Amino acid sequence: MDLKLVNWKARNKNRSYDCIIQLNMEKQEIFKMSCTCPDFTEFGHKLITIGENVDKKVMIKPCKHLKPAIDFLIKNDWKLKQVKEMIGTEICSSNLRERLLERANYRCEKLRGGERCLNYENLQIHRKIRGSNGGKYNMDNCIVVCKECHKREHQGEWGWI
Repeated sequence: MDLKLVNWKARNKNRSYDCIIQLNMEKQEIFKMSCTCPDFTEFGHKLITIGENVDKKVMIKPCKHLKPAIDFLIKNDWKLKQVKEMIGTEICSSNLRERLLERANYRCEKLRGGERCLNYENLQIHRKIRGSNGGKYNMDNCIVVCKECHKREHQGEWGWI
């Protein structure tokens, strides 16, 4: 994928904000947008992510600093990357749980400092993309983690590697 970053500083009174638009040049798609302004980060959505497998809320409306650039791109036949609906279930079935545990060799799959945790006690199934963001229980969206790694992930101590 040929990605290009476009970034600039937007100024508003005595403040400046970092604005970024990530473009997929091959498909002529607006892949990702972000801005450090309060309008963009309201409701705790610190990053607009469209169609990427990360645990972030999707917001289609850009802030006032991004809007002119996005409008310009759309006017020139660029399109926003659309979120694909995820296939899976809302509840982790015992069959899926067993397949995930087998894939993980009955050990935690979380990486700590580049190495797998490998804990084999108190294993839980974690969705990389949360249910509130459309994440489903399936082999691609789930990872086996120990209770400690699961707790740290939800506290935001690290991201998925």
